[in-house]
Amino acid sequence: MIFFDTLPPIPLQALEDEHTRRAGVRVSVLRTDLTHPQVSGNKWFKLKHNLYILLQQGYDTLLTFGGAYSNHIYATAAAAQALGVRAIGVIRGEEVRPLNPTLAFAEAVGMELVYCSRGDYRQKHTPEFLAKLEQRFGRFYLIPEGGSNAAAVQGAAELGRLIPSDADACYLACGTGGTLAGVRLTAPKGCQLQGVPVLKGGDFLHQDLAHLHQVWAEKYAPDAPPPLPYTLHTDFHAGGYAKQNAELRAFLAWFAQTHPTVPLEPVYTGKLFWALYTQIKSELWPRQTHLVVIHSGGLRACLCQDAPDLRI
Repeated sequence: MIFFDTLPPIPLQALEDEHTRRAGVRVSVLRTDLTHPQVSGNKWFKLKHNLYILLQQGYDTLLTFGGAYSNHIYATAAAAQALGVRAIGVIRGEEVRPLNPTLAFAEAVGMELVYCSRGDYRQKHTPEFLAKLEQRFGRFYLIPEGGSNAAAVQGAAELGRLIPSDADACYLACGTGGTLAGVRLTAPKGCQLQGVPVLKGGDFLHQDLAHLHQVWAEKYAPDAPPPLPYTLHTDFHAGGYAKQNAELRAFLAWFAQTHPTVPLEPVYTGKLFWALYTQIKSELWPRQTHLVVIHSGGLRACLCQDAPDLRI
């Protein structure tokens, strides 16, 4: 049995503080960060079906892409080690030593890191670029940047089913859009989905979400109804991916002191909760609204604790 065969219980944790009380809203956190020590949060769901396909089709190597602070790189490296398959991570930008904690962990658990100029990295989807990689590394199973493909959407749909039926709105962080694409398929009807892009210029996700739904439908459900609508809040990137500003740092300090049992990191979940609380404080939502937040993990990519044996 591999660790994807059984989904561990995922608690729903209530948050209450001066801001939620003043606004009169109820906030619950879906703690998917507790699914697994290394393959946590949305990565557990997005990788699940990809890795089943890898095993079913007899691949012994996977290759994927990501930035230097990519939670996807971290989680994929850990999952590959657990499955006993070779992992290659194509990293955007030049190598910088010493490695940051994310890349240091990936390398430590056996992922081969290959650095790629930003110009070449933009060609990663082209057949010519992928052919060069296959010539260099041999046959591999390709998982795209962020893990977002049809199989990832199918996995993230399982996450959408965990949203409580009485949720009026659900907030989640967005990188490549795969998690939101899956959640749109199965979230409770009437739940207003709120995506928080962590990259600057996050409006590009509208096109990517449409594409992800199309490729998912072609593979899994050609006659599926349209997915649920959503809203993107694109003003909480703090300057760009993995960047911070004074307002975000101040929020994270306040949140850590106020809610010490819900750890955040600044790349994804910090920006997510910052957006949520900005809107709570502006009293965007009517009183008695139930707001659910999907904690998408990524903490280990920052904390980088030693990885135990991932098999169960």
